[in-house]
Amino acid sequence: MKKLSVIIILTTCILSLQATRIGSPTTITLGNIFLPSTTTSITSNSFGNSTNLTYSILEAGRYQLRDSIIFNPSTAKTSIYINSNDVILDLGGQTLTLKRDNATENILGIEIASNCSNVTIRNGQITGFSGESIKIGLGCTNIIIENIHINNAKNTGIVFAGTQNNKIISCSLKNILIANISGLGNSTLKAYGIKITHAEGITIEDSKIIGMRTGSTQNDSYGCHITNSKNIVLNDVHSGSHDGAECCAFYVKNSSIIQMNNCEAAGCTSYTNSTTGASGFCFNSSNGCILDECISIGHTGKYSSYGTRFSSCTGIIMKKCNSLGNQLSSDNVENSHCCGFYSEQGSGNTWHNCEASSNSGGSADGSFVAGFLLDNGECQSTITHCIAQSNGDLTFTARSYGFWLSNATADINHCHIKDCSALNNCSGTQGGAIGFYDDRVDSTLNLFVDNYAYGNLGSTTTTNYNVTIAPPGVFNLTDANSGNILDLASKPLYYNISITN
Repeated sequence: MKKLSVIIILTTCILSLQATRIGSPTTITLGNIFLPSTTTSITSNSFGNSTNLTYSILEAGRYQLRDSIIFNPSTAKTSIYINSNDVILDLGGQTLTLKRDNATENILGIEIASNCSNVTIRNGQITGFSGESIKIGLGCTNIIIENIHINNAKNTGIVFAGTQNNKIISCSLKNILIANISGLGNSTLKAYGIKITHAEGITIEDSKIIGMRTGSTQNDSYGCHITNSKNIVLNDVHSGSHDGAECCAFYVKNSSIIQMNNCEAAGCTSYTNSTTGASGFCFNSSNGCILDECISIGHTGKYSSYGTRFSSCTGIIMKKCNSLGNQLSSDNVENSHCCGFYSEQGSGNTWHNCEASSNSGGSADGSFVAGFLLDNGECQSTITHCIAQSNGDLTFTARSYGFWLSNATADINHCHIKDCSALNNCSGTQGGAIGFYDDRVDSTLNLFVDNYAYGNLGSTTTTNYNVTIAPPGVFNLTDANSGNILDLASKPLYYNISITN
């Protein structure tokens, strides 16, 4: 009996140990992600003997690159292919590189297949790929990319390739550096740092996009390009030193609820007569967006240069934003123009506590520079507590305007300029300088309230306030030379202006 008891106890212990071993955790939980506790190593041998085969991740798990890889495919189109949910790919500080003399076109660095979720890519460099360096397929959700450096590619840094019926949702990019993406050598390629199409709930923060270039070709370049998307947030993102035909640091089209906080657009150059030209922040047919404490500086265009440019936009708010030092190139063409803040064909847009300064024009016939320009049918928009100063240059003939409501193409209606200052805007020989200008023949629908103008200097036209009223004529509210307030007893009621000069 005693012997039987011992056997039973031993058997129970063995079963208990087996149960413990069988039931012991073989997975760990990260939120809703269940991953094996072990990590699969990826080495050069994982890509075949000649490092020319795609490494595919088809199961959930942790994967880490142990070697720097020089990928040299002959037929393969992707270096690392992920087609599984719940994956962490850690590049481990290594570099994934397309072999420099590989002639195969459109080779992808890392591709996440359609409809994957809970995938993280982090901690490494991706260099020299001829296709997208990282591609997120349609329908993906909860993708995280962090601590990644992409450079010397020939197409796009990171692309979110959603569609109208298969949007990409809830993704984040953090601490990303994308540099030197180039369409050079290929007559059809545009250059994109980050390209987002049909996506929702994307966050980009603490990142830099530098050097998207197509040279003097007819192709365009974009730092961050967002289309057909909503609920996109950019925090502390720098985009600059790009060039091309149309060149833009931040481009948004057909999108809504885009928020940019403390973002910087710098040094875009347009080499052609593109209407959009060089611009820091360019929004087309978008609505409900906010730009807060952003800066646009040092863009150069042959035909046009803009700190910010809105076209057919509704309800965009700019707060505490600056547009500084944008200019026309020395070979600027007829009717070329440079604007700190520009909006056309939109409605209900707002600029508050913004500054346009040191933007300069050129010497070609018809060229001009403006701190703030509402154009081509803009209506119901508001500019408050803003400053336009030192725009224009005494060495150039371009006309200079602090605030201009231009009605050349379509009337500007029900716009409101309040508590703004136009200071020291100037023009050289044959040019004119105007602090506040509404050129509509019957400007009874726009409101100027409590504005200040001083020292706007032009060789042919020197007027701090210049407003055209019916019958046609110039209603000069102040004289730039005398510094005296004119008799405003006969001013139109809709101006309601009190000024100190």
